Amino acid sequence: MLESRSTAPLQRASSLDPARGLRALSAEEQLVLACCRPVARPNRLPAIQAAARATIDAEVLLRLATTHRIEGLVELGLRDAGVVLPPAAQMTLTKRADRRRKQLMALAGEETRLASAFAAAGLDCLFLKGATLALRAHGSLACKSSKDIDLLINPGAIDAAAQLLRSHGYRLAQFGGTLDDRAAKRWLAATKETSWINDARQIELELHITLADGPNLMPDIGLRAPRQPIEFVPGKPVETLADAELFTYLCVHGTGHGWERLKWLADLAALIEAVPIPIEQLHHRAIAMGAGHCSGVALYLAATLLGTKVPPAVINAVCREPSARRLIRMALVLIRAGAVRHEEKRRPINTTGALLFAKYWFLPGNRYRTAMLWHDLTYPHSRGHLALPKWALPAYTLAWVPARILSRPWRRP
Repeated sequence: MLESRSTAPLQRASSLDPARGLRALSAEEQLVLACCRPVARPNRLPAIQAAARATIDAEVLLRLATTHRIEGLVELGLRDAGVVLPPAAQMTLTKRADRRRKQLMALAGEETRLASAFAAAGLDCLFLKGATLALRAHGSLACKSSKDIDLLINPGAIDAAAQLLRSHGYRLAQFGGTLDDRAAKRWLAATKETSWINDARQIELELHITLADGPNLMPDIGLRAPRQPIEFVPGKPVETLADAELFTYLCVHGTGHGWERLKWLADLAALIEAVPIPIEQLHHRAIAMGAGHCSGVALYLAATLLGTKVPPAVINAVCREPSARRLIRMALVLIRAGAVRHEEKRRPINTTGALLFAKYWFLPGNRYRTAMLWHDLTYPHSRGHLALPKWALPAYTLAWVPARILSRPWRRP
């Protein structure tokens, strides 16, 4: 019962198809992908039941669910489809899914608390992904997994925001919290995001002053962009991006991380299903808002892996773009390395390099790549940057990048 593998191939065999030549999906991969389909999709339960007819290795299934942080989706999907794992595996999956749900509920409560605190202090902010996305895309807090809060603020309000977070029990966690005040202020002012931890509540928070890793990406998506309120508690709204802007951000964020975790793709597919905007219109609006190839990459993956109905014209246009094909193939390799990746404590060198340089292909043209290169050379990447004058950063970075790749950085659990 527990050993065979399905030989079902990925869809499409065009010579321009980025999936061409990749190994067939295993039975366990097909099952977790079926569970990641949006709950509202009519083809979800038949897909889960069909995938579950194959011989399933329960340990591999659990490993995939944990690696991709989709325990809630897998547990809910199997339960809805009437699929039962062996008792020990079922108990493990249920416990992990319950732990994820409790964590997300805690984050929802904390987002409400912080939204009220920032509003009372006169500080504008937006919450991204996390609990707000769970409610907007999935319709509940039962499916999605999230380990932290993503909070966007105005760069000019960084000092006030940091003071407010500290007054609410948070501490700066960058470099183990060992930065002195001068270095901490320089890091806060210069970097896209900083990590904070509330030890009492056991909550992590990423404080963002911008959403893109480089110039020209989503230039107008931020605090000035259209937004929508999400309420976990009646009368206490938590604001996030409006639907089209949220779709655009998720496409860029996921592509920037190589879509390593299926939870990002599941969230995107659920959002597409939930919003009233046609997919083709979402795609074109994302391109207009500076998503470059990221929207096409995301839609190809959602269509190929999760069965999202994307117009063929969109898929064909994506497959004709060499940069998009490169990004898609990288994502397919990373996603499907999940079963092995769970066993590794460090990323392989080629994975680290791919993720570092993938963003150079988000937008077309050498002008964008040149601007991205200068951004990377002058952006503080490590603690050592903080002790240097700004004019010395490019030389330091040129030495730091290969050292980082060769060090094979430790994966976050």
